[in-house]
Amino acid sequence: MTIGYNLTEFNGKPVEDFNAEEGIKNVGGVTYRLRLDYDEYDDGASLADKIEKFANDPNAKDVTGFVIGIWDFEGGGVDETLEKLLEHKDKFPKLEALFLGDITYEENEISWIEQSDVGPLVNAFPNLETFRVRGGMGLGFNNVKHDKLKHLGIETGGLPTEVIRDVIKADLPALEHLELWLGSEWYGFEATTHDLRPIFEGNKWPNLKYLGLRDSEIADEIAEALAVAERADVGSVQVEGKSFVLTGTLHNMKRSDAKKQLEAMGANVASSVSKNTDYLVAGEKAGSKLEKAKSLGVPVLTEADLLTLLGSESAEVSDSSTTVMDKIKVLDLSMGTLSDKGAEALFNNPKVKELDKLDIHYHYVSDDWVDKLKSLGIPVDASDQQEADDPEDRYVSVSE
Repeated sequence: MTIGYNLTEFNGKPVEDFNAEEGIKNVGGVTYRLRLDYDEYDDGASLADKIEKFANDPNAKDVTGFVIGIWDFEGGGVDETLEKLLEHKDKFPKLEALFLGDITYEENEISWIEQSDVGPLVNAFPNLETFRVRGGMGLGFNNVKHDKLKHLGIETGGLPTEVIRDVIKADLPALEHLELWLGSEWYGFEATTHDLRPIFEGNKWPNLKYLGLRDSEIADEIAEALAVAERADVGSVQVEGKSFVLTGTLHNMKRSDAKKQLEAMGANVASSVSKNTDYLVAGEKAGSKLEKAKSLGVPVLTEADLLTLLGSESAEVSDSSTTVMDKIKVLDLSMGTLSDKGAEALFNNPKVKELDKLDIHYHYVSDDWVDKLKSLGIPVDASDQQEADDPEDRYVSVSE
């Protein structure tokens, strides 16, 4: 499947192509799209010229959102367009919403759209609340720092790992909606759930309400990685004769000191998690050991729990057992290859029942597991069911 239609609505308004001869006539009623048609392109016109006219219109100062469409019918890059937007950034003091790359497959396939580093573009508009970009080739999201951005959407047929890392490093304290189209390895996606772990941990973006990891060929693995660790009841924990593993950063003592104290109380402190582990103590930035504990059902203790066991007083300790599932209200794993394996992980995750919505539309989940997900008591979009018994025959919705 590819993208066959241009946007009809953006920023809460219908989208209308900008006519340079007419100018900006309905700034409050429509969102203007700036793009070339083929005849304009064939005549040597450039989108940068159209942006110039748009920016110099007297009503540009009141524009709150606009859309950038096709800029080159031969697969050329977006650099000239970005340079013109940055040149005229001060002409749009009220800009709140920007979409870069409203391009259909007839104009250019999503995986062949030549993008660039869009970090400077995001940073250039201090009132920007919504930014979406389509196309992953050459895409960068470097050094983004923005106090007001609430909605970030990146649409690709294969999202490069470097862009995922850039997004995770971005300073976006107001972010509420994060939507990444991860895509397929055939078109540039190479990441694993390990690369996504900082998102799962939930330490980023305190206001995040919507998490969309869409169009993904690792949808099952994502569903499993979102599993919530079983929290141990510290009041009933037995130390003597039990096996403990310590992981992550402890703020009130060294792990070596914690190990000595637990051993003095009769515990065995091991270096790795196994089926014989009784408890995992997870400090800040717990990593693969926490994931293993989740998969084995090993109960997890926080640093605060550990201090209680040791009879120690401490400064305030954050709850390292919380995850992004404790924050979000909508989980969107749609358009990917989610199967019964991933559906089972979602069904067994107690935090899923606390969501306002679960979206898995376009999926490979069986009727039985769809029914189980719908029995959780929350709205579940499980439309557009696909069929493929062999995992090799499962494809993401948008990849070309």
